[in-house]
Amino acid sequence: MGMFQLICFFCGGFSLKETSMGQKSGNNEIKEKYLGIIEGFSAIVMERFLKPWLRIKWIFNLSRLGQLSRSYAAVADAFYYQVIKERRELFQQEKEKNANQSAFEKLPNGGLDQDDPIDAPRRPAFLDTLLKTAEENPELTDQVIKDEVSLFMLAGHDTTAFTFAAFLYLIAKHPEHQQLVVDELHQVFGDSNRPCTSNDFAQLKYLDCCIKETLRMYTNTPLMLRSIPEDLQAGDFTLPKGVTVLLNVHAAHHNPDIYPDPESFKPERFLPENSIGRHPYAFVPFSAGPRNCIGQKFAMYELRVVLANLLRWFRFSVSDPSAPLETPTLLIVLKFKNGARLIVSRRSNIS
Repeated sequence: MGMFQLICFFCGGFSLKETSMGQKSGNNEIKEKYLGIIEGFSAIVMERFLKPWLRIKWIFNLSRLGQLSRSYAAVADAFYYQVIKERRELFQQEKEKNANQSAFEKLPNGGLDQDDPIDAPRRPAFLDTLLKTAEENPELTDQVIKDEVSLFMLAGHDTTAFTFAAFLYLIAKHPEHQQLVVDELHQVFGDSNRPCTSNDFAQLKYLDCCIKETLRMYTNTPLMLRSIPEDLQAGDFTLPKGVTVLLNVHAAHHNPDIYPDPESFKPERFLPENSIGRHPYAFVPFSAGPRNCIGQKFAMYELRVVLANLLRWFRFSVSDPSAPLETPTLLIVLKFKNGARLIVSRRSNIS
């Protein structure tokens, strides 16, 4: 993982951790270890995918990868259970202090700052919602809560981190598009340093186009597996019930019949007037249907907030804009094999 993507990985992880579990980042060793094992888990899953014999549980458990997987799981579980314990204690303390008011409502904004400008007042963190539900439903054990939170966390770490890195890499290689985004940001924010609000995002249409074009060119999960619940007719072929289908989303997003010149960065593809008639499943970076990504709205929200702020304050460039695009490698989620090397400079209009 390149240094810039590593920074994106940790920033995205801390942001997701704060929102899903209501916990701010700290120097706790177990938190740092937890963030560090996410990529390790991805490598293990990919290894099992490529080596069929490792899919046999007892063989995997006896292998070096099985031992490594268990050690990673132990660190992750320790982190989750520690956070659950801390949040439950806070929940109970607030409940005792405010016997006549819901402890859920009195939690300090799900762990976020009161002066956080994004859509205040805040909704409680995902973990707080689970803890409140657990009070009324004893079947919602700590293990069930841990499983729900871990799914949210594991699915959102390196996916968002890679998209951050890919967006800034593409925008650095295409300064003309970067300038269009900056001009749009200036129209909305002027020279002020005021923070973003959700009302601003409706006006940042070209930023959205650039994010979507990044997700098209560098779909962070380019392959998806789906089980067929019933016989499915696909052209001249019948896919029988129960088979697993590998969906090549990358190929769909690079289909020249839908996206002419698919290897070129053209955010204007996603302007409303250029999207008329395009099949709704021609662009599925978060999958679609009942098994789509549960965090897609959060991911898009996070991308808009972070990227808008970065481009307001910093200029991104590359040493050789004419160099071929970096080809990422697949490790469940795409990675830049040698990193995405960017030149970052502070914008002169920011004090």
